[in-house]
Amino acid sequence: MEWVSPNLKKLPRQSNFPLQVAGVYYCNNCVFPKTERTMQHFEVSLRLNRESAELCNDLVDNLPINMSWPHTIFKMPGMNTSIEDWNPRNTISFSYEAKDCDLLREWNLIPDEKFWQITMEPKLEALISQWRSLLRCYTSDGVIDQLDWVCFQILRELVFLRRNPIEEDSSGRIRNAALYLEQHHDRKINCDVIAEKFGFSHASFFRHWKMQFGVSPQEYLKNYRLEISKRRLDYTQLPVADIVREIHFSSIAAFHREFKKRYGLTPNQYRKKNQ
Repeated sequence: MEWVSPNLKKLPRQSNFPLQVAGVYYCNNCVFPKTERTMQHFEVSLRLNRESAELCNDLVDNLPINMSWPHTIFKMPGMNTSIEDWNPRNTISFSYEAKDCDLLREWNLIPDEKFWQITMEPKLEALISQWRSLLRCYTSDGVIDQLDWVCFQILRELVFLRRNPIEEDSSGRIRNAALYLEQHHDRKINCDVIAEKFGFSHASFFRHWKMQFGVSPQEYLKNYRLEISKRRLDYTQLPVADIVREIHFSSIAAFHREFKKRYGLTPNQYRKKNQ
C-alpha cells in the first residue's frame, strides 16, 4: 500500500506553531522502479524495514547509502536522490517547505550527516504509531495541528538519538520546551513534567528558562495565552467566555484583569475598537 498527501499546507491550522508540515508519504511493503528526483522540499524519511536483509543501495547526491535497515535520510532542497533498490520496503516521510530550513537550522534540527542507521527506541516507535493514526483522520478539525507537532517530535527525536543527550545545547532544549508549552497552551501545564521531558531538573529548568526569556514559564504561558486571545478577538466572533475556556485561563475575572493590564482595554472594548 502506498499513500501520499503533498498539499497539507493548504489545510487550516488552529494554532500558530511555526513548523507546518507541507506533505507526508507512507508505504508498506511497496516495490519501486528506479526513480531519480531533485528535492524541492526538506524531507525526513524513515526507512523502517523490509524482508530482504541486504543493504540499501539507493543514492544520495550520487553517494550510495550502503546501509542496513532501519535508517533515516534527511533530504535537502536541491539534493539528488535515486532509488536503486527494487526490494519491498516500509517507509514513512514528511516534508517542510524550503523556506523552513532557516528555522530548522536555528533550532539545530538539520544535522551535518544526511543519513544514518537508527535504533527503534520505544519513544520513537510510539511517535511513529501516533503519526500513522493521525493520517487516518488528518482532515478533521485540529488534527493537522497534532500532526505538525508529532512530525516535529519525530524530527527532534531522530536528531536527539544521534547526538549525546548530555551534550545537547540547553538553550535549544529550552526553546523546544517553549514550543511544547505553546502547542499545549489550552491544557493544564505541569512545569515539572515539561522539565523532565526535556532533560532538566526542576531548578535547572527554571534557571535556564529565566535566562532565555527573562520571565518564569508561568508568566510566559500567561502572556502567550493573552496573545492568542487577542487574535481570537481580532478574527472571530467567539464570546469572551468561550475564548477564556479555549485558552485555559484560570477564570473570566482573572482574564479581564490581565488583558486590561496588558493592552489597556477590556476584551470587549478591544474587540469593538479593532473590528
